[in-house]
Amino acid sequence: MNRKANMSSSKQDRRSKRSKQLLFDALMELILEKGYETITVTDITERADVARGTFYLHYKDKDELLLSSFDKVADGILENVKRFSKQDLLAGVPHPALSLFEYVYQDPTLFRVILNGQGGALMLQRFRIYASETAQQSLKNMNILPAVPPHIVADFVAGAMLSVLGSWLESGMKTPPQEMARLFYRLIRPSILSALALE
Repeated sequence: MNRKANMSSSKQDRRSKRSKQLLFDALMELILEKGYETITVTDITERADVARGTFYLHYKDKDELLLSSFDKVADGILENVKRFSKQDLLAGVPHPALSLFEYVYQDPTLFRVILNGQGGALMLQRFRIYASETAQQSLKNMNILPAVPPHIVADFVAGAMLSVLGSWLESGMKTPPQEMARLFYRLIRPSILSALALE
């Protein structure tokens, strides 16, 4: 009995994941075609070939669909940031930046939507807040009291990352993620060390 219940639950989970992916893919396609603001839930469900009831089973509106997709990616990157230490910073290990460049490389459509502003002000604001909070969390994990207020250091890093990611996407991501992370870290590391009074 339990085995049958587990198999049924596993099948439902796979179906749920597939529906969510179809809805997300449909939303991305529509955003690139006509921008975010004019898209309706009906547009999304028709493009995904998913029932409206299924949409509302997972999301209350298109904003929640868009943001939940980004949050899933953000959570994965944040896990790498939590493991970043002061020793990594001093040694020049770029793995938090590398995580982000790799995510962008694997799913450029989502980040193109974010950085081009096609996902609306909501998405860009979410990304800015996330990038700043991630940088602040990294400082907190390293137990560093910066010479410059933490939120300013975080905003500086977030702004630089947004600019570099946008440029990389526009150029067709010809430079590998590993090299982009190395170059980005080489650019910002001196400023970060100075701001943290670690130079």
